[in-house]
Amino acid sequence: MGDHIGSLEVGKLADLIVIDGNPLENIFDTENVVYTMVNGRLYDASTMNEIGNHSRERLPFWWEREG
Repeated sequence: MGDHIGSLEVGKLADLIVIDGNPLENIFDTENVVYTMVNGRLYDASTMNEIGNHSRERLPFWWEREG
């Protein structure tokens, strides 16, 4: 698995967040998440729509579904 995970390098999968601000200077900047990356797929944090290589609107979460 070392060829696929374990460090930030081109071609490896990543789970990370992009924050607007510096949490080392102000801990409340951790509330300013702009993007989330899961398994190498990038999402807009405000909508959780996939962006980047393959734009795709998300399906409703389970609590948003009727019934």
